[in-house]
Amino acid sequence: MLIKLNELQNKYNINPINVIHIGAHDGQEYKSYKDIGVKNIVWIEANPEISNRLSKKFESEKNTKVINALITDVDNQEFIFNITNNEQSSSILELGKHKNLYPNIFYTKKISLFSKTIDTLVKEHQIKEKFDFMNIDVQGAELLVLKGAKNTLKTVKAVYTEINTDYVYKDCALIDEIDSYLFNFDFKRVETKMHQDHPWGDALYLKNI
Repeated sequence: MLIKLNELQNKYNINPINVIHIGAHDGQEYKSYKDIGVKNIVWIEANPEISNRLSKKFESEKNTKVINALITDVDNQEFIFNITNNEQSSSILELGKHKNLYPNIFYTKKISLFSKTIDTLVKEHQIKEKFDFMNIDVQGAELLVLKGAKNTLKTVKAVYTEINTDYVYKDCALIDEIDSYLFNFDFKRVETKMHQDHPWGDALYLKNI
């Protein structure tokens, strides 16, 4: 995360209790979540190998759940998931300007996955927690995740997401599209931090700010 959670907590009085994190990778944010008082975390990771690794990492942690699922705006649709040599740049989208920004990162494997929406996943796993913080890191497919979370967004107070100002991934959603979509749910972008001079970064959206 480019913006530290404790700084956001202090600045905006954000005190999340239930977090849903889409694009979990190795759960690097776990300590940051716990440090700001988060009680329950649901990690969602599309890559089956990483998801298994994450499940083992948190198997002894209470109130921490790991789910292997590809999240988009539709249920049960087959997608090709492109896995990169560094794992973290894996996406259902093809590399765009990413190729020039990071020439040492490339796709090494493609696997077929069937998608779920967040709203469906919450029902199927009988998740009772009402999420108040959503973190999205899915390499250009952030808007698809949000479009499949209409019910979940009703209780979410803060959305932290990776954003793009150019096509780092082919056909990825740009920041103004995410702004417009979340505006319909009474969210406003209050923080934006780009990675160096690159066309990608992180943003925080708060509801009714």
